[in-house]
Amino acid sequence: MNKRDGVTMGFTPAGASDGRFVFDLVTDSRMDKIYLSTSKAQFTFDPGGAPGGQGTSENTQGYGIEGKGPARPSWSASRTVRQLREQLTTETETYFAASKRYDDLKTGAGKKADQAKDLLARPEAALKETKDKVQIDVVS
Repeated sequence: MNKRDGVTMGFTPAGASDGRFVFDLVTDSRMDKIYLSTSKAQFTFDPGGAPGGQGTSENTQGYGIEGKGPARPSWSASRTVRQLREQLTTETETYFAASKRYDDLKTGAGKKADQAKDLLARPEAALKETKDKVQIDVVS
């Protein structure tokens, strides 16, 4: 559940066909109860095909403006799974190297109390230097 807006998203596998991965999404929120609304979708990914996917969705509302509407979203990715995996590998290695360097610099600063103030600026600088090299949200 997203604590800020109270939306719960439930993902469940809907099976696979022809090597495709299919899952259902149902959302639920406090506003749904007020407006008597529902939102559900089904997404399909084809790992052997072009990056991206397609889906179907249906939204209903029973209070205020009553209605029901289908949609057929589709999306494409500018990078393949292989490219994303390579980027994730590189950025993860960068992150862990920076984390080790940070720990080493902090440890070194702790051993030289008379120089601690100057030495403690180095770990922070090391992290800032690495920040721009890590772009994937999962890593940064």
